[in-house]
Amino acid sequence: MKFKELIKEIEKACPLEIQEEWDNCGIQIYTGAEEVDKVLVALEITSETIDEAIELGADLIITHHPLFFTGQKTMDVNTYVGKLANKLISHNISVYSCHTNFDAIFGGNNDFLGTVLAVDMVVAKYPDNKGILRHGWYNDPKRLGDLVDVFSFKLGVDKSFFQLVGDPDRMISKVAICTGAGADFIEEVVADRCDLLITGDVKYHDARKAKELGLAVVDLGHYASEMIFSEAFLCMMLASDVDENLFILSQKDINPFTRI
Repeated sequence: MKFKELIKEIEKACPLEIQEEWDNCGIQIYTGAEEVDKVLVALEITSETIDEAIELGADLIITHHPLFFTGQKTMDVNTYVGKLANKLISHNISVYSCHTNFDAIFGGNNDFLGTVLAVDMVVAKYPDNKGILRHGWYNDPKRLGDLVDVFSFKLGVDKSFFQLVGDPDRMISKVAICTGAGADFIEEVVADRCDLLITGDVKYHDARKAKELGLAVVDLGHYASEMIFSEAFLCMMLASDVDENLFILSQKDINPFTRI
């Protein structure tokens, strides 16, 4: 498939203009190839995902996390990002990222996570695709401690990786969902009368704030909250004219944290 045609299809479903102002979605590296034969879909660029792409003969890696978040003034192959970029370019592998724009679209990360976690109904707080926050409801209230077990089972992630704020016996009806790092929404979801915030990367003082405000929080960790990206992205592409056989889902998206 033509590289430009593929990017056009992606951006039709996942427009760049709805990304957050601080973000850097879109082409990260373009090696100049006009045709794309194989595309690896991964959460992020790592040495392992690059090796996987090389082994598979992929021309392009599509990620959730951008390789470059800020303006790159120099490219030093001795740095973390420079080393990865150099390896990609030397093997003619381009990179494209769908980050907060994919979080915001209908069917993107936040909607998909709600479905995976068996929330009965998930809706965008802002139906015009201007925000990433989602609200959801359980038709029958669930015990918070039981939900933690459900989340662990559905994601295939041991619950020892999770952080919990709140009484495990609390009954939960209305939830807020923000994949990645959603602690900035704590006061907003309290004002929206949510019982629970499902997110990742919650810091100590944010957990303290949530507790004082009476909001339960399940911090899945950044990885567990976004590990569904590749599958969600493929589902988005199935609704387009792009051949699903073009895409290969990475088997190297591995949590960088371990338990000791």
